[in-house]
Amino acid sequence: MINDMCLDIEHRLKVLLLKGVEENKFLNIVRDLRNASAHSNCLINNLSKEKTGESDIRILNFLKRMHCVSKTSISNNLKYNFMYDFVVLLYVYDHLLPSGGMKEHRYKELRDLLLVRFRKNN
Repeated sequence: MINDMCLDIEHRLKVLLLKGVEENKFLNIVRDLRNASAHSNCLINNLSKEKTGESDIRILNFLKRMHCVSKTSISNNLKYNFMYDFVVLLYVYDHLLPSGGMKEHRYKELRDLLLVRFRKNN
């Protein structure tokens, strides 16, 4: 499913690039996640790897608009590469893809996946 989300984003970015829009700086992050999921790389091994550098202000604002995510949670979790990359994927997906059935379907798939994983692990 993450691979599908990434492919949707890559397709949309290519369309934008053809129209002369500059490449989004998040494209490499999305592409890395897509490649990892497409080639069955284990992303879990990198969960605790801390990222270097500051988080992009657009990502921070995206999370702050979600009233269910506390400031403490944002600062504690965005310091890890995997969490930051995953939030970037959600941000880009949310901003690049038009609203509609496909977008809602992907969000439902993601919600179902997370609910199953959290229930299974608790």
